[in-house]
Amino acid sequence: MKLKREEFLGILKAVRPGLAKKEIIDRSTNFIFSGKSVLTYNDLVCISYPLKTDFHCAVPAADFYKIVSGMEGDEIDLSCKEGKILLNGKKSRSGHASVSELGGLEDLIKALRLESPGRKWVSLPDDFIEGLKLCMFSVSQDATQIALSCVSVNNSTIVSSDNNRISYYEMKKGLKAEFLIRGSSVVELVNFPVVEFCLSDAWIYFRTKENVIFASRRNEGEFPDVSSFLELKGQKITFPKELRGLVQDVTVMAPGEFEIDKKISLRVEKGRIICRGEKEQGWMEKDLDFEGYTGKGVEFQVNPIFFEQVLGKSTSVVLGDGRALFTSGKFRHLMCLPVE
Repeated sequence: MKLKREEFLGILKAVRPGLAKKEIIDRSTNFIFSGKSVLTYNDLVCISYPLKTDFHCAVPAADFYKIVSGMEGDEIDLSCKEGKILLNGKKSRSGHASVSELGGLEDLIKALRLESPGRKWVSLPDDFIEGLKLCMFSVSQDATQIALSCVSVNNSTIVSSDNNRISYYEMKKGLKAEFLIRGSSVVELVNFPVVEFCLSDAWIYFRTKENVIFASRRNEGEFPDVSSFLELKGQKITFPKELRGLVQDVTVMAPGEFEIDKKISLRVEKGRIICRGEKEQGWMEKDLDFEGYTGKGVEFQVNPIFFEQVLGKSTSVVLGDGRALFTSGKFRHLMCLPVE
């Protein structure tokens, strides 16, 4: 079968996030051709991209992707003969050992019903992916915190937290559903323009207009109610956009062996902001003009990595009671401030 090389490469690239780094599960490092689509599966994520073929088999993904990437010409010919997937391009040809018997994985694909027309799909709000992008940076990296290692979707809200930060987004409309999506899945999902979803007991399915399906295994657990933390009284400040670059520069002198332990100090006063990092090896201080600020002077410490991340999403903040609450439209972000 003839395929546009760039289109085929785009399909393979789209499903790569579903590949496992090591084949602990059978065929989890393979591209799987089902006859109707190309799939990848790693036990946590399964991605299906429509592609009709006259064969079904699995082929090791790493070499296959490299070969397709390096081929020249606009078209390639893809076929499967005598246990090998054959690629023929303008100036190159290759053969790749394949497995036509998918065993338990074939049964699993059928059980997932990725290609079943009987699912009841529900439209996602237009700003669903936007909300995920705004909140995913606050997901806990501690896998033992089951719920906090996920992004929580509950009707119209998207929430994440790592016990030091809370990110909260309110969508334009509700989903009438509640589920947790693993943070590692969200990192990949936001690259797909999904428009619909549906749920099973074990999986969350998302679908694009082109019928690309991204399935993420559901996490059990109850996400804590954080609504009471998202109101704060204190000093209101709208930082200049240039502050983010200043924080990046000073971070090099922030003390702390681990990312979560790092801190710098900021002093805000009429006409300027002073940003300082100091550790045993030395210190660094930078000023930023802050014309138009007429509020009272304030000084606080902050984790520079967390601070720099949220400044890319919001510059309006309320400082008070050892916390900072950032807001931008339907997005709110609460950050605990370090103490001496």
